[in-house]
Amino acid sequence: MLEPLLSVLATWRVSSMLVREDGPDDVFAKLRMFTGMKYDERSNPYGTNLISSLLSCVWCTSVWVAFIIAALDKPANIHKLLRRALALSAGAIIVDEVITRHWKW
Repeated sequence: MLEPLLSVLATWRVSSMLVREDGPDDVFAKLRMFTGMKYDERSNPYGTNLISSLLSCVWCTSVWVAFIIAALDKPANIHKLLRRALALSAGAIIVDEVITRHWKW
């Protein structure tokens, strides 16, 4: 029962780091800049291409992170992989919504 929760939290954490945090030695900020991420006058991120668009919000990023985490569990078939990945992404989005409504970044 604990394993799915850990996977959801890991999906949210990695997604949040990629989207919001600078990281040690600004590694995540440099990654976003390298992919073409830009910021408007209100410091809201927007992508200039497909890759940077995928790193512009936790909702978008969590889908791809969830696929990686679900694949690491070595699911038996593609249906289980899709189901797990979508469930992990949904869980990460729920965690993100709860946290961002209660704590301001």
